[in-house]
Amino acid sequence: MKKDNWELNISYDDYSYQVTGDFKNIEEHLSLAINHLQKAEATNEKMKFDLRIYGKAPSKIEELSKVNQTTIEIDTELKSFVDSLGTRIEWIYCLGLSYYANMINQNNIATAKSLKTLYTAADIRPPQNIHLCINQCVRKKYLQPIGKSVGQKAYYITDEGITFIEQQIQKGKTSQKELEYESEEQKEAVETFISTLSKRDSASLNQMNGMSEKILLMMYLMKKTGLTKPVRPHLIYMLMVRVFGYDGLPRSVHLGLSRTRPLTKKVKLSNKVHYMLTQEGIDWAEEKAVEGQSADL
Repeated sequence: MKKDNWELNISYDDYSYQVTGDFKNIEEHLSLAINHLQKAEATNEKMKFDLRIYGKAPSKIEELSKVNQTTIEIDTELKSFVDSLGTRIEWIYCLGLSYYANMINQNNIATAKSLKTLYTAADIRPPQNIHLCINQCVRKKYLQPIGKSVGQKAYYITDEGITFIEQQIQKGKTSQKELEYESEEQKEAVETFISTLSKRDSASLNQMNGMSEKILLMMYLMKKTGLTKPVRPHLIYMLMVRVFGYDGLPRSVHLGLSRTRPLTKKVKLSNKVHYMLTQEGIDWAEEKAVEGQSADL
């Protein structure tokens, strides 16, 4: 074999390069990468790298690869509890898992390691810096340090922390109700809009800056598809969820809708607030739609 017959491609998050040469040269760079990962291991983050071999696998490699592999079982009860929190905020997840360990598992002490185990069991990706989440909970007086347990800093959840999580669960239940349609007619309107939304119109929506612009263009596109009636703020909220994956509060959408005036106007039907586009709003949306189509050309 030629001395320069080895080739290695290495890619870090911020730098990539290629090495060619003999095995000794390649081995130096592999060792450097492994040492770098070993140093980073002190941060308690998961160490990961990919190795791509161009060639057939050695014999019996399949049996060898199965040795020491563990199957991670998802705790469905824990996952359901986390879902009930109704949020994706990392420090609330952290506090919620501490609550679960205390109230459900009867484990009064939480450490970074024990919490990471719960993240895995709940099928949730742990935060990059779980210690930052823990410290946020401590500053809010939701977790209290109590020394060390098995060489790690230990904490217990305070009464204030328990109250916060229980209130958060109630909010989560409210959020689920908010994702329900106000009527079958409203559900049908949303489904009709989504099913008739073209790729070009979808691209135009994604080019809009800010919630208010997205709302205005959606109202215009609804009008184009024959949904000409004034719309309820909750219908716009449901469209934001379905079309853009919006995970904020309904009142934020209502606020964005109120800021669309004078391109929209508020009307009352059956003693309930509705919104409809004004002629000025229609003109604005038509111009934006044309701009979006021009950008695609």
